[in-house]
Amino acid sequence: MSSSERLERIAEAIVFAHDVEVLPADGNGTTAELEQVAALATAALAIREPVPASLGARLAADGLAFCAERNVRAARIPPAGSSLRRIAIEDTKDVEQSTTAPNPFLPFLIGVAAVALVWFGVTFATGGGTAGTEPTTATRLAALERRPDARTLPWAAGPSPLAGRVQGKIVWSDNLQEGYMTFEGLPELTPDLRYQLWIVDGSRVANDPKSAPVDGGLFAITDAAARQVVPVQPHLRIGQAAAFVVTVEKAEGVVVSRQGDVVATAGL
Repeated sequence: MSSSERLERIAEAIVFAHDVEVLPADGNGTTAELEQVAALATAALAIREPVPASLGARLAADGLAFCAERNVRAARIPPAGSSLRRIAIEDTKDVEQSTTAPNPFLPFLIGVAAVALVWFGVTFATGGGTAGTEPTTATRLAALERRPDARTLPWAAGPSPLAGRVQGKIVWSDNLQEGYMTFEGLPELTPDLRYQLWIVDGSRVANDPKSAPVDGGLFAITDAAARQVVPVQPHLRIGQAAAFVVTVEKAEGVVVSRQGDVVATAGL
């Protein structure tokens, strides 16, 4: 069996069978090195959690040092005490004996797998990859706007003097029970106050005209001049959103709004 055929058989057994009983006899560590390549490649492709930047840098340094050491070993010159006659004998060994020599490409393959492992870890740790990267609120808003079942309604300033020069919109999907609000010009409040969203559920009103709007969540505005994106957080399932109202309430929120300070409405 030639050297390449033997390596191919070992690699196939490791990748597809992983059964030690089908591996050819190996006395020089080739099987162990190929197993290491397979393990590194599997680890690289299976990463799903971000790797800390410090750990990624350390892995990169260790991987490069490992590759350099293996390449030096593969290219090492025979000791000074070796005679020309011994070198000649080594060069004239039969083909079967020569197949036991370390494969010079194994250090390269291990290096590639190690670098791939580090690259995946550093990419995900810095947010460059898709796996493990949390979409931003603005990204989710844009995705929701593209859905045909999503409704987009502009804000109209409410009668409260706290409304400022509010502008923006609300995007909501009854099917997903998901929505996002955008605001510009809505003033910042004092620490003891919060904005609270109320959702008028048309399906509840149809059954009970006196039913109260559903709490859609508390939020604060940190910069009145900048565009703010706020997720809707309904406390109950909404059957059919008919309108939305934003009021000013106490910082801890209220169960039922007195509707004393309405700063924005949509759909009314």
